[in-house]
Amino acid sequence: MAEEEGLSLNLPTEETEHSYGGFVAPEGVCWASVLSCLLLACSYVGSLYVWRSDLPRDHPTVIKRRFTSVLIVSGLSPLFVLAWREFTGVRLAMDCPWSFMDGIRVASDPCFWTLCFSDMRWLRNQVVAPLTEELVFRACMLPMLVPCAGPSLAIFTCPLFFGVAHFHHVIELLRFRQGTLSGIFLSAVFQFSYTAVFGAYTAFIFIRTGEELSFTVYTHT
Repeated sequence: MAEEEGLSLNLPTEETEHSYGGFVAPEGVCWASVLSCLLLACSYVGSLYVWRSDLPRDHPTVIKRRFTSVLIVSGLSPLFVLAWREFTGVRLAMDCPWSFMDGIRVASDPCFWTLCFSDMRWLRNQVVAPLTEELVFRACMLPMLVPCAGPSLAIFTCPLFFGVAHFHHVIELLRFRQGTLSGIFLSAVFQFSYTAVFGAYTAFIFIRTGEELSFTVYTHT
C-alpha cells in the first residue's frame, strides 16, 4: 500500500489522462500557471527599470545595476515556483532542477567570470542573460506550465512569455530615437519571432535532458 501511494505522486492519475496526447490539465491549474508565468516575466523585465537613469542600456553603470536586478529576481524565482506548487498542490517529478549549491557552483565557475570580463556588454549578453533567463523562463516556468498544458504544448507556450519579454527594448529604442517608428516595430516583431523559436528549442532541450538547466544555459550562450 505504501509503495502504491508513493507511485501515485509521480504517475498521472485518471484526471490527468486524456485521449489527445494522453494528457489533460488538473482542474484549476491552467489559470494559476499562466498568470504565475506572466507575473514572473513581468517581474524579470520590470526589475530592469527600477533604477532611474537617463543613460542608455549599454552604459556600464546601467549594465551593472541591471545585473543586480536580474540576479535578485532569478535568485527568488525558485521560491516563486515553490509558492505556486504549494498553492496548486501539484507534485511532479519536474520540479525546479537547481539546488542552492548548483547555483553557487555555476556562479563561481571561473569560465563564466574571467572570459572577456572587462567587456560589460559581453558579460551581460553571454553570461548574465543566459543564466538568469534560462532559470526564470525555462527552469521556473516549465514546471508551472507542464501540469496545465502537458510537455508538448508547454514547449511552445513557454517561449511566448520569453518573446513578449523582449518587447521592452522598444521603450529604449524610442526613448533614445534609435531608428524610425516603423523600423523599431519591425525589429521588435522580428526579435519576438526568433526569441520565440529559440525559446521553444531550449524548452525542448530542458525537458528532453531531464530538466538539466546547464544544457540550456550553454545553448543560450
